[in-house]
Amino acid sequence: MKNKHTCYALIICLIGSVLNSSVVVAQEKFSKSSAYELNKRLGRGINVIGYDAALWKDYSTGRFKEKYFQMIKEGGFSTIRVNLHPFKHMDNQYIINPKWLETLDWVVKKGVEAKLMVILDMHEFNAMADDPIAKKEMFMSVWRQLAPRYKDQPNEVVFELLNEPNRKLTADLWNQFLLDAIKIIRETNPNRTLIVGPANWNGIESLSTLTLPKDDKNIIVTVHFYHPMNFTHQGAPWSKDNKDVTGIKWTGTTEEKQFIKTKLKVAADWSKANDCPIFLGEFGSYDKADIESRARYTAFVARTAEALGFSWAYWQFDSDFIVYDIDKDDWVMPIKNALIPSGSDYPLENRAGFSPIYNRRNLGSWAMQGNGRWSVEQGEIVGQQDAREKKDSWLFTTDEWDDFALELEFLVPEKCNTGIGIRMPKDSVGDPDVHGYEVQISDLPQRKLTGSLLHHVDSKGNNQLRPNQWNHLAITCVGDHIQVYLNREKVVDEKVTGSRKGRIGLQVPKDPEFAKQVVRFRNLMIKDLKPVKTSIPSSYLGQPFVDASHTSGPQVIPGKVELALFDLGGEGVAYHDFETENRGSGGLNVNPRHQRPHATPYEWEFRKDEGVDVSYTKDFADFNHIKNYYIPEINQLYIGWTEDNEWLNYTVDVELAGTYKIDALYANNDATITFDIDQKKASICKLPLKTGDFHVWNKAEIGTITFSEPGLHLLTFHYNKGNNFAYFEFTLAEKKSPTSK
Repeated sequence: MKNKHTCYALIICLIGSVLNSSVVVAQEKFSKSSAYELNKRLGRGINVIGYDAALWKDYSTGRFKEKYFQMIKEGGFSTIRVNLHPFKHMDNQYIINPKWLETLDWVVKKGVEAKLMVILDMHEFNAMADDPIAKKEMFMSVWRQLAPRYKDQPNEVVFELLNEPNRKLTADLWNQFLLDAIKIIRETNPNRTLIVGPANWNGIESLSTLTLPKDDKNIIVTVHFYHPMNFTHQGAPWSKDNKDVTGIKWTGTTEEKQFIKTKLKVAADWSKANDCPIFLGEFGSYDKADIESRARYTAFVARTAEALGFSWAYWQFDSDFIVYDIDKDDWVMPIKNALIPSGSDYPLENRAGFSPIYNRRNLGSWAMQGNGRWSVEQGEIVGQQDAREKKDSWLFTTDEWDDFALELEFLVPEKCNTGIGIRMPKDSVGDPDVHGYEVQISDLPQRKLTGSLLHHVDSKGNNQLRPNQWNHLAITCVGDHIQVYLNREKVVDEKVTGSRKGRIGLQVPKDPEFAKQVVRFRNLMIKDLKPVKTSIPSSYLGQPFVDASHTSGPQVIPGKVELALFDLGGEGVAYHDFETENRGSGGLNVNPRHQRPHATPYEWEFRKDEGVDVSYTKDFADFNHIKNYYIPEINQLYIGWTEDNEWLNYTVDVELAGTYKIDALYANNDATITFDIDQKKASICKLPLKTGDFHVWNKAEIGTITFSEPGLHLLTFHYNKGNNFAYFEFTLAEKKSPTSK
């Protein structure tokens, strides 16, 4: 995307990138296969800084602050695409102003330190399009200066030759320019990964016009995507055709989704034919569209791109396509969540393995200490001190944890004082915060800043506490290492001496001045961080399925493996399906005739944007079928429309090593199915009974499988044509002896 003065055509980005170490070292030699690996590392990115005019004069005065680099990384992004406008900072000899270069040095340094991939995107597309011949030498001069300046940077730094060549910079002319620019760069950066896009605004339709050097293996091609323009650019003052357009929604109809899939598949087909990985360098929607439509559209484009093997960078961090509101200093969460769903590496965003520690209805097994008044109101834990109380009042969990990640939200008034207890032993005598740790919550200058570990470590943050608003808190404890994040800013990162195990607690203080304060807590989630043995190959990029209803991470054996809960990761990673359309959730179940009143949109549309065909048992045919050998539960999710040589991956947590018998809930044909463990053949099973119909169900033992070690494993299920499968139930038949080989 450009800024307010730019008109867009349709776009998609393909980027070739090869990166190596996170320290400044000489570049290593890379192959085409390495370019694909690097493209995976580009992953999910975001466009930054380009139109921050103050920053390029003095980076200390810009809107984009140093803290945002780490915040972007912790928010789940892996790449920043830095939009560069050097032309107006060059003298008559085309020498770049040293102050501008100083800012760029700072950006590269901070990006690399935050362990982000850094794309240096030459963004002077307007000037180049107006008079490319006259501007050619300026363009080449930029790369004559930037290439040697950053030649010793790690391969995490990637060069993008020019954003969106267009108009007078025709395809033929651009193909000449890019070859000349590549020659300049290769003089000092022979193995640096480069990003190059086609003419006509990096449009997908123009991929066929792009000519790449045949002997250069370190190039990825970029395209941009803003279709349909009347939705993504409605109300944009720089868009001649859409500046007066308003009220266009994107609801995610079958037709809308198919339109996007078809467009993006053109880039995927070109990539396959030309053996070049794809980076979707820009996509998004202007903020004049309604936020719900923006979020739906953004999520669908991002997930579709990922399913096709593209990395991507959203347009943009701040300003008109906004995902981060700098003025409010917070994420625009609907867009943020659309871009980074579950599966991020950061505890604040990664939902895999998190479980609630209260039932949202009442206090349940939580125990009170002191005379504070505690209750649950509309899913929120509410605390208030008794004015007569002489000691702090606490509300404690029954369970204890040692290594964990805890996240929650809290709302407090101005001039507040409260806290979160962690690792507070059950048998402690006296004040719990002396025996465990209290994470301080306060906006009073005479007290420790919010996030501080009382009596141990002071917060290093800027007290981002927001009174009378919901604040986000995340705490990780691993051994003696404790980290605290307040509103996604890391405020504590220290090793401490003290309690290693204990309860979680919520506090209201004894001080009379706080007797009337009301504190609220919600969305308390915890994840056990004890080391888990894993046998999953390191090359596997899938992750356990999670969503708002399923937050527990890997499926557990012994127990049921629900087949509709296959891993996240998309086609070729988490699954292989010959068709991109979900014929159940994305097709049949969209028909009102199949939307049974006992179900909800959750069942009707479950994983509808993925290729695996998913449906659910209803109150007719497949549920109450007269010939059923086994009656499944209503609303049981299952996979169907199966084809030979299709497969699904599941990350499973095996509690005990040994041999397990397998019971399957299935329908229709008899068939042989197979299982792999950690990408090695493990079991061949036979469905014992042909039920004779897609909606006649049977549950039966189909065979056995042996897990030689406990811990995390990758279970691959290869199925055959003509069967519906709901789940496999694994029951330990023979425990493996500790001495067994």
